[in-house]
Amino acid sequence: MKFILATLALAGLVAADPVVPAAMTDCSNDCVEFGTDYWIDYADLAAIPVEGESEEEVACACQEACAEFAGCLYWSSYQNTCYLKDQVGEKQQKAGVNSGPVDCVIEGCDAECVEVDVDYNVNFQDIEDIPASFDSYEEAICFCQMACADNTECNAYTWAESSETCYLKADAGVSEAIDGKYSGPKMCTNPTEAPTSTPTEAPTSTPTEAPTSTPTEAPIGDVSCVEIGIDYNVNFNDIASYDLACDVTTAECQWECMTMCQETEGCGFFTLNAEGVCYLKETDGVSEAIDGKVSGPALCPEITEAPTSTPTDTPTSTPTEAPIGDVSCVEIGIDYNVNFNDIASYDLACDVTTAECQWECMTMCQETEGCGFFTLNAEGVCYLKATDGVSEAIDGKVSGPALCPVEECCSMEEGVDYDIGGQDLAAIVVEGETREEMDCACQEACRDFDGCSFVTTSETTCYLKATMGERVFSQSEGDFLSAKNSAPVNCLYE
Repeated sequence: MKFILATLALAGLVAADPVVPAAMTDCSNDCVEFGTDYWIDYADLAAIPVEGESEEEVACACQEACAEFAGCLYWSSYQNTCYLKDQVGEKQQKAGVNSGPVDCVIEGCDAECVEVDVDYNVNFQDIEDIPASFDSYEEAICFCQMACADNTECNAYTWAESSETCYLKADAGVSEAIDGKYSGPKMCTNPTEAPTSTPTEAPTSTPTEAPTSTPTEAPIGDVSCVEIGIDYNVNFNDIASYDLACDVTTAECQWECMTMCQETEGCGFFTLNAEGVCYLKETDGVSEAIDGKVSGPALCPEITEAPTSTPTDTPTSTPTEAPIGDVSCVEIGIDYNVNFNDIASYDLACDVTTAECQWECMTMCQETEGCGFFTLNAEGVCYLKATDGVSEAIDGKVSGPALCPVEECCSMEEGVDYDIGGQDLAAIVVEGETREEMDCACQEACRDFDGCSFVTTSETTCYLKATMGERVFSQSEGDFLSAKNSAPVNCLYE
């Protein structure tokens, strides 16, 4: 489109500015990016014809034209037409297109990550304040950025337009919206091109066919855990960034970024922006809702199949269905966020709105060592957790503890031992004048013991257990005193 506009201007069909002669003196091509277009989607300030017998002469003429045009900071040239711009936009590789800044003095810095009308408030604990009076805010920002880079203690800066002063800071402090202030980090995270098996070539009139009749596509892994519309803000402390130039709404793009995180030492999380730039991060920082961004961990937690729905028990003449316990304490529409540190996950493929599904997930938590809480997602995947983390309101999710708390004394299964192979949490002596009092005292001790969900009692000892284990009939014929009694402390068998 811009090339058509330039052609029309040359033909006299569109009003054009006078031709700018080639600038032969006081011009440097050191900061010109040959073969690169600063693409801003047809939002150029102007498109004007310039003179020049070579690409270098045209570049100098464009630089001079930009310097004389109000608001121009960057330019791109194609043949003898110069496109004036107030921003870099998206850098695209294009044969015959060259681009650069209005002045090479600003090439030594990167102002793309500057926050306009934002102050980094560090409560007057600035490292240094330096007078910075320049003809444009762009030059002032670059001066601040380079001054910060030269100071080993500096990691961020703010330039105040009103006082024309650059304030160097140890950190970004608290971001506050204030007109006329410009802030940024010591150095922007510069996106680098993602490695490709085939180097990118300039477009040709006849696209080159793929070398194989049936290209083999790389397999796409699990991206079900990515968060759409979420940015992991790590205050510019990204490990690295890569310009993937892909559609961030697709699984292919998300998996490519996840794969780069997996292959980068120290990377645990990533964020993709709307332009397809993949930012690699050590932590997930602060989650912020930003349209067009996609974030997630290096790998989604592995979902394993739930154990067989019918556990192998001692055969009985009349099979009985497992009782459904108390699920009154579950929280509907709540996720227990533990930052992907789930103990395990199982695809139960059940309706999470039913007590049966919720109890099945609770039971799996009770039977898993170290599990104290769970979350079910809308698809029926049960995530087991050591803690309840941070409670977040998310439609379709259900969360709760391994057992709903109770206060009363539960009925015991008389003559039954919960055998877990000697892996009891503790064996303690409890007091009571009757066996019933001892059983109740044992249950109370379990509720006060971290991780305890089940108890077995003998005539002298209380055994605290994390899981039920195997139900074994312990009573010898005619020996009622040696019998063991057992129960879950949530009164399942009431």
